[in-house]
Amino acid sequence: MKLVASFLVAALSVPVSAGLIRHDTPDSWYTGFAGDPAFSGVGLIIGDTANSPYSCSGTVISKNWVLTAGHCVNQAQAMSFYLQDDTGWRFYEADSWVAHESYSDANLFAGWDIGLMHFETDFDVAPAQLYNGSNERFSLSASAGFGYTGTGETGMQFIDYQRRAGTNIVDYLWSEEGSGEQILWSDFDHPTDATYNAFDFLGVDFDDLATMLEIMIAPGDSGGGVFVQENGQTYLAGVHSFISDFSNNGMFGYGDAYGSTRVSGFIEWINGKIAAHEVPESGSGLLVLIGLLGLLAQRMRKQG
Repeated sequence: MKLVASFLVAALSVPVSAGLIRHDTPDSWYTGFAGDPAFSGVGLIIGDTANSPYSCSGTVISKNWVLTAGHCVNQAQAMSFYLQDDTGWRFYEADSWVAHESYSDANLFAGWDIGLMHFETDFDVAPAQLYNGSNERFSLSASAGFGYTGTGETGMQFIDYQRRAGTNIVDYLWSEEGSGEQILWSDFDHPTDATYNAFDFLGVDFDDLATMLEIMIAPGDSGGGVFVQENGQTYLAGVHSFISDFSNNGMFGYGDAYGSTRVSGFIEWINGKIAAHEVPESGSGLLVLIGLLGLLAQRMRKQG
């Protein structure tokens, strides 16, 4: 995948500073990979609920909108978004947010875990292009977010609010509801031991072992982006949703898996929400204009 090949040279030159990474690979490779412009729109979300603050991740998809997970917005009372570059953090306050109407905390496997945040202030990064194809399965993807980190051997250890990015294979498409393929599934493979391969398909062996920058998401990565390449263009194909303890050992690591909401199944929903938000503004402006014209006509009649 050219996305990885072109970024790796830059990643190797970055000093050590989210997500669970290979135990045999320097963390600086992941933080360096995350610094590529393709991930510049992946930011940190800080939210507040009635009970506590929390963190998530999200991706800029237009000058005023961020795509994230439904569970990152559905109970929020306040939300802010932070973009990071070489000069530091840039802060944006959300003025509204919405989760998909079918989303429920009770069942993330249903496949509706997607949400949007709106901002009055324009973002100064290039928005991610949404993937509208159907070739995600068995593709090499890149995931980016600001979650907890650790390795496949240690599990989650700490959160440092560094953006990390790594790679994985999209192994499976499945959801309990909707189209039945609303979730992109990827397992966290071991570098040398194929027995950790949670999704083992007959006749397919290229995904039995870890990719060079194998990664699995962790808490805080929710809402972050899964990116794929097609015809030389990088697209946002998934939104991080959940992790699953496939190994049943009480620790997330090698042999476990994560699911991401499939963006291609929600293009109409995303566009509809954005359009619905913009129409009332232009409509109200039209009403004001009509009202002013009416007042002007009355004055002209009186003057006449």
